[in-house]
Amino acid sequence: MTIIRNPDLLNHEYTFNENLKDRPTLVLIHGLMGDLQNLGMIGRHFADRFNILRVDLVNHGHSFYRNQMEYSEMAADVLKVVSHYGIKEIIPVGHSMGGKVSMRISFDYPDYCRGLVVLDMAPVIYGKRGHDDIFYAINQVIANNCTEREECRDILKANLDNPGVINFLLKSFTNEEPHKFLFNALILEREYDHIGIWQESVYAGPSAFIYGGDSPYVDQERQLAIPRQFPRSKLYCVEGATHWLHAEQPRTVFKYMEVFFEDNGLLPVDSNLEIN
Repeated sequence: MTIIRNPDLLNHEYTFNENLKDRPTLVLIHGLMGDLQNLGMIGRHFADRFNILRVDLVNHGHSFYRNQMEYSEMAADVLKVVSHYGIKEIIPVGHSMGGKVSMRISFDYPDYCRGLVVLDMAPVIYGKRGHDDIFYAINQVIANNCTEREECRDILKANLDNPGVINFLLKSFTNEEPHKFLFNALILEREYDHIGIWQESVYAGPSAFIYGGDSPYVDQERQLAIPRQFPRSKLYCVEGATHWLHAEQPRTVFKYMEVFFEDNGLLPVDSNLEIN
C-alpha cells in the first residue's frame, strides 16, 4: 500500500469536543524522526479538558516532503492546519525539535498563543551534531533494502547500543516507502545543521519549560537563554528523567503541565485535577 501524502496540509489528527470550544486547543508537536503518535499520552490525558490537534511535521510521518527544514516554515505549516479548522487560540506543546517549532510559533504567531509548553529543549543553538551514529544505522537499513522488521532490528542493534532509540526507530519502519522509514532520512541528515540553528526573539506570554534532570539538553548554561526570550517562563525539572521524560515519567509531566495551566488561568480551578 502506498501512503497518500497531502501536498498542501500536514498530516494530522484533530479531536474536537463542542463543550470545550471556549478553551484553547493543545497542539502537540513531536521531535526529530518522530510522528504524531509520540505525544499521544499527553493528548489522551488532557482530552477531557482541551481539544487536541496532533501533527506530523514536514518530512515526518505521513506528511509531505520538502528540501528545507527551517523553523519559520515548519511553524507556518502548523498554523496552516490551525487556520484550516478556524481555531483561534492554541497552546503549542512540543518535545525536542518540536519544542523549537512550538517556540517559533509563539514568536511568529503570538496572537494565537495563550501559552506554551516545551519538553526538554532550550532556545539555543545546539552546535555539536548529536545523531550521526543514528543516521549511520538508518542508512545501513536502507542500503540493505530491509523488508522485515526483525531484519531492521538486527541491523539497528549492530550499530546502536541504546534499546530505547532502537525501539523508537522501529516504530517508523515501514516497507511501504522506498527509504524504509516514515521520516525522510535523506533530507533530515542533510538539513541537520539547520535543525540546530536558532534565532532569538521574545514571547511575552506564559511558558513552561519541563526538562529531564538527567538530560543534557537543558543544562544550567542553556537555562540562562530562557528568561530573556520567555520573560514569563517557569522551569520544571523532572528528576531522574532523560530526554524522553514524557515516556519515562508521564505522571510528573502531566502534573507540571496541570499546575502551569491552572496558575495561568488556562484551566478552571475547579476541574478536580489530581496533581499530587
